[in-house]
Amino acid sequence: MKKEQINPILKKFKNIEHELSKYLFERDDAIRGISLGLLSSSNVLLLGPPGTAKSMIIREWTKRITSARYFEWLLTRFSTPEELLGPISFEGLKNDRHERVIDNKLPQANLAFLD
Repeated sequence: MKKEQINPILKKFKNIEHELSKYLFERDDAIRGISLGLLSSSNVLLLGPPGTAKSMIIREWTKRITSARYFEWLLTRFSTPEELLGPISFEGLKNDRHERVIDNKLPQANLAFLD
């Protein structure tokens, strides 16, 4: 990407960071971390006790990114791969292929929050 193309993107990210920092107090590091993760196409891990706005931060970020596909799931010790990755396709099995139906599941998501 050329510098002229990058500057508007960085400006938009800075504006979103500033906007979120106004009402998510003392969460600047997490907000900035998500920015960096999005810009670098990397995963971001937010650790902390319940009630520290981890899910709120990612939901608010998602609202501000047009056409982003978002996936959220509450994990338990009983969670299965099918819940996250989609069920195995019976049509694929009939044709000797191991495929999953991934509609609205983690493999299609641009942003995901696993709690």
